[in-house]
Amino acid sequence: MENDAKITFPSQLILGLLILIAGVIFLLGNLGIIDDEHYLRFWPVALIAIGVPKVLQSRDNPGMLWGFLFIVLGTILLLDNLGILEVRIGVWGWPLILVVIGAALILHAFSGGETDADSSSRIAALAVMGGVVRKCNSPNFRSGDLTAIMGGCEIDLREASIEGPPAVISTFALWGGIEIKVPADWSVASKGIALLGGFEDATKPPLMGSDKRLIVQGFAIMGGVEIKN
Repeated sequence: MENDAKITFPSQLILGLLILIAGVIFLLGNLGIIDDEHYLRFWPVALIAIGVPKVLQSRDNPGMLWGFLFIVLGTILLLDNLGILEVRIGVWGWPLILVVIGAALILHAFSGGETDADSSSRIAALAVMGGVVRKCNSPNFRSGDLTAIMGGCEIDLREASIEGPPAVISTFALWGGIEIKVPADWSVASKGIALLGGFEDATKPPLMGSDKRLIVQGFAIMGGVEIKN
């Protein structure tokens, strides 16, 4: 439980502070108190703030790699805005994105071939400009790492079960969607953050309560994450 809180709380705190600071800057700029353009050049910090929690939350290499992409991209754009580094999008942009996508696909292929005893209790999915369908029927589901970028992930856990501490699923949807189906006797806690997107918990809580708890955390950026039973 403590580890879960340490993972989820910083992401909400950091993004909440960034949104608050942006609102204050816009307000003071509109009132003519400060030059808001001078401060808004630091906007790439938001990309870094998205990447750091993604790295901390991910339990699989592809998810961590996407977090590092946001950190690197945010750092490069920040240095460009500050005049420390001259960035030419044609040189840095698409080649860097293609390299990261290729590396993520390779790492995902290798991680998908795990044969250890705990692999059946975890689920990982990476959808880039495509769709991924996964099903898990583990009697002791523990964790998941789902990433959808201009694509979709459909995860079916209705035949799985949870024993002991809550299971945790980390999600990241960018211009894409993630759908998670869970059993009717699971209690779901949604701790996701939506930026120009949606993070919806459409499950019906068990009438008699349940000791099978699932925590879903992560980000939906111009995309959506939906949990239902």
